[in-house]
Amino acid sequence: MEASEQKAMELTEAFLVMNSIGDLLINLFLIGLIPAIGEELLFRGVLQQLFTKWTGKVHLAIFISAFLFSAIHLQFFSFLPRFVLGIVLGYMFYWSKNLWLPILAHFTNNTLAIIFTYHFVADKIQIDFLNEETSVNISAALISLLAVALLMFLLYKNTSIKKG
Repeated sequence: MEASEQKAMELTEAFLVMNSIGDLLINLFLIGLIPAIGEELLFRGVLQQLFTKWTGKVHLAIFISAFLFSAIHLQFFSFLPRFVLGIVLGYMFYWSKNLWLPILAHFTNNTLAIIFTYHFVADKIQIDFLNEETSVNISAALISLLAVALLMFLLYKNTSIKKG
């Protein structure tokens, strides 16, 4: 698993070498936009709906799709965060009945990762996100978790799923 993880990291680092604004724009397209559209069409647009039809259980379908979404990336050490992201994206789609919402969220997630590794930004914030072990700020993590939970609650509350 560690060897596979190392190869994935090397591939990611190769993609994220950006020496110009042109490189940044190409990566935003190749790593930000294309996967956001393609993966959401596949995992939420096709698989989640297919598993819902097969099992008759929406929540199970969301979890299966999220599991496959995380597994397909072949990165063991980031499996859990990507699985949680898949669950969030799955519920975004289920509650809103609009595939554009998880596409936008997925694009935002990927784009932020690209921008934070872009050397102009990385030099200003003094953190190498790919190679440096950074400790987790528990307060910031809790605030982020609460913010996501609040946004998901507001999405749930303001969608037609409860009404229909």
